[in-house]
Amino acid sequence: MRAITEEQEMTRTQTQTAPVANEAPLLEMRNIKKNFGAVKALKDASLSVRAGEVHALVGGNGAGKSTIVRILSGVYQPDGGEITFHGAPIHIHGPKEARAL
Repeated sequence: MRAITEEQEMTRTQTQTAPVANEAPLLEMRNIKKNFGAVKALKDASLSVRAGEVHALVGGNGAGKSTIVRILSGVYQPDGGEITFHGAPIHIHGPKEARAL
């Protein structure tokens, strides 16, 4: 295994393609709502992801992290809000459809 110098690492890092700040989002979830009976699991939750970005969902128990992921993966249907992919509105009806997208 060949070690690389700090200068080589800096050069390699600088040449990687970074997301363009004004580029349109690849995926957007806007004002997503999800209720389970009287419990409001999500209230106006939004997520915007551009190509090349990496995100982490962080929050305490009951913050809605797994709920928003389950909506995006088609396990749950949102009670409100909009999801767009490549700028077009989409409705994910199940996990198979989510994988296909």
